[in-house]
Amino acid sequence: DWWGQWIEMAIILANTSEERDYIIEVLDDVINSKGDEWSVEHNVQRAQQYKLEVMSKSGTPEEQRKFMYDNVGNPDFRRRLLQMAWDEGNHKEVLRLAKDGAKHDSRLPGLVNEWRKWELKTYRHMNNKANTLKLAQYFFFEGGGFGEREYSMEHMYALIKSLVPEEDWPNFVDTLSQEAIKK
Repeated sequence: DWWGQWIEMAIILANTSEERDYIIEVLDDVINSKGDEWSVEHNVQRAQQYKLEVMSKSGTPEEQRKFMYDNVGNPDFRRRLLQMAWDEGNHKEVLRLAKDGAKHDSRLPGLVNEWRKWELKTYRHMNNKANTLKLAQYFFFEGGGFGEREYSMEHMYALIKSLVPEEDWPNFVDTLSQEAIKK
């Protein structure tokens, strides 16, 4: 981890545009490195985060946002962009980023759950019952994560029950049971 500590110190101490440009040049070498190993991907994402930090010292918010969008595969950037879109009330963009994230990170169940939580939050806020029900079923079977009561089976069951009309409930429970047997 020594490399990261040196870069962090360099970012803190860089006072001129030439020094910041040099750091960005070094970071770009890492960002442009190739390889399929987990460590290469991790180093690229970390270098992207450092580059954003350098940009925050001298770049505009628009440049920083564009950089995050250009590198939205970085989970930290996706988180930031989701929060920014949410804060701006841009629910369409929240859904787009979340769905794209679930597709992009399909091999990483923890990240898929994180992006689907954003979808669920947005659909609930928009009072979109059909998509809320769909995602509540997803979390009913998949769970949200250790210690996350809000996404527990019990909470999702209660949410599902609140969304399904009373007269349809017995048939819906049968459908849930059949799905549970398949899983």
